[in-house]
Amino acid sequence: MRSRNKGGPDTSRTWVHCAAHVSQLCVLLSLTVPPGRALAQSTGLEIGLLRSGAFEAGGPLSVVETTRFNTVELDISLPLASGDNWRLDLPIGLIPLAWVQETALGPASVASSGDHWVVPTENGRATSRGFGIRPVGVRGIFGKGRVRLQAEASGGILRFSIPTPSSNATKVNFTGELGVGLRAELVGAHFGFGYRLHHLSNAGRGTVNPGIDSHMFYVGFWVHR
Repeated sequence: MRSRNKGGPDTSRTWVHCAAHVSQLCVLLSLTVPPGRALAQSTGLEIGLLRSGAFEAGGPLSVVETTRFNTVELDISLPLASGDNWRLDLPIGLIPLAWVQETALGPASVASSGDHWVVPTENGRATSRGFGIRPVGVRGIFGKGRVRLQAEASGGILRFSIPTPSSNATKVNFTGELGVGLRAELVGAHFGFGYRLHHLSNAGRGTVNPGIDSHMFYVGFWVHR
C-alpha cells in the first residue's frame, strides 16, 4: 500500500506560479541582449547556483508519496564536446542543503513489500536535512537562439541527519534524475529553469528501502568562465 498525498496544494500552486514568473523573466532578460553576442555558444566552464523543489511525489519506483524533496546546489558544468548548435557537458553538483518534508499531519505507517516502516515525525511533521554530491551525469544544450533547450541525466549520493524517509531506513541515500528545461542566454551568463524527475532510495542498504520519486521544478543562474 502506498501513502497518498492528501495535502500540499498550496505548495504545488506556489511552485507553478514561481515557474511561470521565472520563465517570463528569462525570456524578457534574453531579449535585452544584443543579438550578435547572445548567439555565441559557450564552450568553457559554467558555474551556477540552483534551487529545486518538488511540487508532487509519485512514480513507478516510489513508495512514499506524501513527501516534498528540495535542494540548494552549486552546479559546475564542465565542457565535453560542442558544435555550432549543440554542447555536451559533465554537470557536477555540490549540494550543501537538501531536505525532505513529510506533508501529511501526524505519524504515517506504511506497509511496503511485506516490510513495515514508519515515517519519523517531529511536531506533527517529519523533516530531515542533509548534504551531498552528484558527481556523474551528462547535460546537452541544443539550439542557436537566445532561448535554448537543455536536457540532462545525473546521479549522486546524499547523507541526511536522520534515517530518510523512514526511521528504519538509512541516513545515506542514492539519487538519480532526468531533467529537461530552457536556458536564456545573456552576455557571459544564462538563466535556466525546467522540470526534473528525481529518485531517492538507499539501494537496499537498510532494513527497508522506501523510495521517493519527486516531480520537481528547478531554477538557476550560471556564469560562463
